[in-house]
Amino acid sequence: MASRSQILSLGSGTSRDDLADTLEKIVISTGRNSGGRDSLMLADELEWDHDPNEPAEEASWPAPGSNLVRDLAEEVKIHYACRICEQRGSPSQFVFCRGCGPARRSKWPAHRSCLSRNRDHCPDADDGYDDDPDFPRCEEIDYKTVVYTTWLLDSSRVKREEVTSTHLDDLWSTWFGVPRNQPGPYPQLYIYPRLEALLSETTTKPTRQYPRVISFVGDTGSGKSTLIRAMIRMAAPRRRFDFRVPVPGVVDDEFDSTSSDVHVFADPVTISTEDPLFFVDSEGFSGSDNPVSRRVHSDASKDFLNKIGLGGVHGQTAYEQYWEHSETAMNEIDLQWGEIDFATYYPDKRGHVTPDTRNKVVKHVYPRLLYAFSDVICFVTNNTRAAHDILETLFAWAKDGHEKTLNQRVRPGLIIILNKMPPQQRVGDERSATERLLRSFEGSSRFTELRRKWHHRGKTINNAEELVLCYYDFFRVISIPTFNRDPTTTNQISVQIKGLYNEIRLLSDGIRNKRRSFNMDLDLPSLNAYVAKSATILGRDYRDSLDLHQVVGRDDGLPTSFGEHMTGVLWNMAKSRSLDDTEMVGGEAELLADIVPYLAACIVAQVRSAEPQHAQRRKEELEDETRRGLQWFRNRYWRCEAKDSFGRRCTNYLESHEKGHQFIHKARSRESYSSGNSYDDWDDDDSLEIGRYRDSYDADIFFEQLWSEMSRLKNQEDIHGRLASAARDCGVSKISGQRTCLSCLSKCPTNMLPCYPLQHGICENCIERSSQLEPGDSIAHIRACPLGCRFTVSPWTIRIKPRFAGARILSLDGGGIRGIVELVILSEIQKTVGLGIPIQDLFDLVIGTSTGGIIALGVFEKHWTLDHAKNLFRALAKDSFTLRPRLSVPVLSGMIEPFLDHRYTNSGIEGTLRENLGDDFLFGQSKRASPRSTSTTTIPPGDATKVGVITCVQGRNQTCLLANYSRDPRRQINKEGRKTFDYLHREDKQGDDFQIWQAARATSAAPMLFRPYRHIATDKSYIDGGVVRNNPVTLASNEAKRIWNSTKPPDIIVSVGTGIQVDADGQVVEVADEHVAHLKRLLPRGLRRKVELGLDMIRATLDCHLEWSNFKSTLNGTLNRNSHRLDVGLMRKPPNLDDVGGLVILQHESETYLSPSSKGVKYLDQQYPRANKHILAVARRLLACLFFISGRLPKDMSPGRYKKMLHCRLNPQSEGARALLALEPKFRLRETSANTRDIVKPVRHVTAAGFDRQKLSSQVMFDVSEGQYERLIEVQFPSRGPDWELWEPIGGF
Repeated sequence: MASRSQILSLGSGTSRDDLADTLEKIVISTGRNSGGRDSLMLADELEWDHDPNEPAEEASWPAPGSNLVRDLAEEVKIHYACRICEQRGSPSQFVFCRGCGPARRSKWPAHRSCLSRNRDHCPDADDGYDDDPDFPRCEEIDYKTVVYTTWLLDSSRVKREEVTSTHLDDLWSTWFGVPRNQPGPYPQLYIYPRLEALLSETTTKPTRQYPRVISFVGDTGSGKSTLIRAMIRMAAPRRRFDFRVPVPGVVDDEFDSTSSDVHVFADPVTISTEDPLFFVDSEGFSGSDNPVSRRVHSDASKDFLNKIGLGGVHGQTAYEQYWEHSETAMNEIDLQWGEIDFATYYPDKRGHVTPDTRNKVVKHVYPRLLYAFSDVICFVTNNTRAAHDILETLFAWAKDGHEKTLNQRVRPGLIIILNKMPPQQRVGDERSATERLLRSFEGSSRFTELRRKWHHRGKTINNAEELVLCYYDFFRVISIPTFNRDPTTTNQISVQIKGLYNEIRLLSDGIRNKRRSFNMDLDLPSLNAYVAKSATILGRDYRDSLDLHQVVGRDDGLPTSFGEHMTGVLWNMAKSRSLDDTEMVGGEAELLADIVPYLAACIVAQVRSAEPQHAQRRKEELEDETRRGLQWFRNRYWRCEAKDSFGRRCTNYLESHEKGHQFIHKARSRESYSSGNSYDDWDDDDSLEIGRYRDSYDADIFFEQLWSEMSRLKNQEDIHGRLASAARDCGVSKISGQRTCLSCLSKCPTNMLPCYPLQHGICENCIERSSQLEPGDSIAHIRACPLGCRFTVSPWTIRIKPRFAGARILSLDGGGIRGIVELVILSEIQKTVGLGIPIQDLFDLVIGTSTGGIIALGVFEKHWTLDHAKNLFRALAKDSFTLRPRLSVPVLSGMIEPFLDHRYTNSGIEGTLRENLGDDFLFGQSKRASPRSTSTTTIPPGDATKVGVITCVQGRNQTCLLANYSRDPRRQINKEGRKTFDYLHREDKQGDDFQIWQAARATSAAPMLFRPYRHIATDKSYIDGGVVRNNPVTLASNEAKRIWNSTKPPDIIVSVGTGIQVDADGQVVEVADEHVAHLKRLLPRGLRRKVELGLDMIRATLDCHLEWSNFKSTLNGTLNRNSHRLDVGLMRKPPNLDDVGGLVILQHESETYLSPSSKGVKYLDQQYPRANKHILAVARRLLACLFFISGRLPKDMSPGRYKKMLHCRLNPQSEGARALLALEPKFRLRETSANTRDIVKPVRHVTAAGFDRQKLSSQVMFDVSEGQYERLIEVQFPSRGPDWELWEPIGGF
């Protein structure tokens, strides 16, 4: 990857040659790392040549450009002159004719105009015969098509020396594979972020993309790679450098495999759509033990001085390329049954993965993974002499995948490609080809054996077609003639390849729709996670079954209804009772009977809490939801209760029972390996039986019990008591989940309670009921769990936003080391507010991105004091930006850096974040067992400020929010019928969720600086939140609405920046380096965003400024006045994200800029004369927001005297509360009208004592005037001096 220093050093003094040289390095390296380019893309090749949304059955590909065809014609030695007039012209003017010309088989083209005047050319005549090669009918064949297809298929022109370097470049197309040289003790299967790299190439793409995996399998030398290469190149001939293709074989490869392992390539037409096609090129069935690519890679791994390079240009050595690629692996999975030969050591003491291990991987592991996760299998063969061998090979390939993949709701489709057919054989008649293939197999002994096998399983097979459909969802046969440079044959090949592509798209659409109907439509991160989990299972024993029910689990987002919450609880209960593994039946029915009293208590509690006029409707809604939840549980989580003759229970569930009954061997274990048994000794013929799903489900009995139990609950005491006892009796209190409030089953928990031994989630409604909150309370005290379990700490306190007060929101930008600016600004706010009130007590919601996220976690979640935070931030920056070893050598760094996709080590940033933030979980409260003290306050155990950080799941073009709170999600159905998921991330089990340091690492994984953060529990990768929202203010505002579900506007919104360049008049400087802008235009589209975010700091800060401007423009009235953007104006270009050396200077500049004595530079917000005056305005607003009244002051109030309760949000025991009340703040009522002057009246305490020091509340009275007025309560603090004499509305106004 290009270095920041390289790009930004291209200033006005850079020569044109230097610029071109640097561009060449950058484009080559970015193409390798991101999977897309072989060389620099031409200016006229920047735009799409095809509409990516065009229907599959009508897909048409653009013709190659004329200039390209002229060059290729010379390269492949096809005549570029008319055989009639012997003149040249535009390639679009040329055609071949299959019927006329010298020797009636001319391979010379002719102008269309010349051919039309030739008396031998009779395209409309009937004197030719389509089936007779000696007397073919005249038919014009497009010259461009012939030239371009010949260039794609003619392997004789490819030389060994040209391919050698390409094999190293092809490393970057690997999806998963087993490197030959490994350190042990076990060989490892590496999974690479290939799909993410391909999708990152596109800038315009949907929020989520759902890959369609098209796997090409077959014998070595069958032409799999050639077909993939041809489809990609034909789909985008004018963008041939944008998309990587498989390495072509050369003539002298003979029977050696060209490439090894499993590679993936993108379809240019669909890459930007919601359902992109990915072509998988799998190593051949009979691949050699040492494919050509593996020999090249092995040499590269040993030879440090071997400068094979990339595409023949200067750059990394082969050694560096090999090891750089190996470091990008997302997963390294032990193959515990494999072996490494250490007879020959490499310098780093690595050994060879043995040939036997590699053969098992190729013959067993790869087919199992591809069968489980492919949409379409394309089996390619050029062996047409024994048709029965083709189908027998296919059945053998799919046998383990079909029989050992459990709960597979959708099987892949199959396309059989008869490749390299004799030219004289008629092609294009797929129906007759299919019939010949099937009838041939039906005459074989193998067909008889398989019929007998399936008859034993309970299925009658009448013909070969029915047998194929036992293993595949559908199948087609397509034939493609062998290439011989004849224009007619070449054109036929082109037509058939396009037909193959259209068939793939059409059939994969059908599979995708079927997956969607079963809720198995996997987006990219989910697909990668499930592939990794499946590979882990096969790594323990490649013969083991893959149970997709266990692999996939619950990945359907947060529940939104009573039915979904109920289903989730039943699923957790089933797991706690081991119903997924037991051979006994009846456990699910027993579970339903046990949970009825608990469900009844939850339902009645909600009906009783509803308004009387809505109670009956609410009861009916809950009963309907209960029916849906019960049906969902049966469909997804109730195992079939059929048993086989060995007493084994079927492993399949109702939704995934398409194959019938499947049973697994329980006796398999590692001990079997040492017993001398071969891995292939096991026979699974008895593991599958055809039969219908069976269960003991009886909805009528369930609802009779439910209604009977509901009728017994008469009053609120009965309900609460029954809830606790029922939860204990049925075992609900012994499970824990972070997605469901177990006290009501209707909401997602906002907080977790410190229950022993397992935490339980609780929603805000249940918090109010359990703590008996009064309208003015800001802190809830909960002494016992509603489910009856005891606390580890009691009472447990939860700070809440009072109903009649607005939210106080803080947004923190990303900016690397420039986060010190934010800490300086927060320090100034806290210092100006004073009174010993910590910054943590001034905000209800804090959202941060990248470095702003780290500050949010440290200051507001870990309660760092700001002085400590500033000192710690400097140490964090120094430790985080630890250069990778090769970059720490000055002589090598300049040469190597352009090829690296990140500059700094993982260990540096992860070590310092873990040390300073700790390994407590971000959501969940067992971490604070006792009060903690800081230099400013004592922090009681419990929940305080809501904190969230922005990150992005790699492969999803959307925000991901990691937070110390939860809430109900908002889910909708998009126009394609897919569910759109809420951006708030929440795992059901705490152990699968994020620890605080992990959340900090995920939000700060800046592209080009650090590798994406791989979260092991979720098996997903996360990148810096700045990729999607570097300034999170808009999301923070929207999040406040979702948390509190209120139309009341926020009391204040503060957005804090990380420094921006200004001129002497305080105006933002909007100047970007022209060379950088030119460079970004030339880079691949997928990397432009990375360059902009990771390198061009001017643009990044301007983006944050623009985000604020756009957000502010949507606000009106009071909220507009109460929204503030605080930043520091710099008279120089802001330092780079990783400029640790400039951190101290930046801190000093920020403190000077915010100082009351600052001179020279005008403040960037023209509403205020200096920065400190803006800070003062924010501090006044924050202090005023600490007060609020219970109730509303509507416009139509009757005149007279009113009494209201006035409250303060601070903790009554805090130092700040005492100091604030000592100021004796004054309050008044302001009444405003558009037609009259404002009326101001005093607000007085009813009692002389004023505020109750124990509750921080006071009853106040005021007089209301007659008429329609906007009314608000204001406060001032005159005892603090002239700056505090201004009146400011209190919270809620």
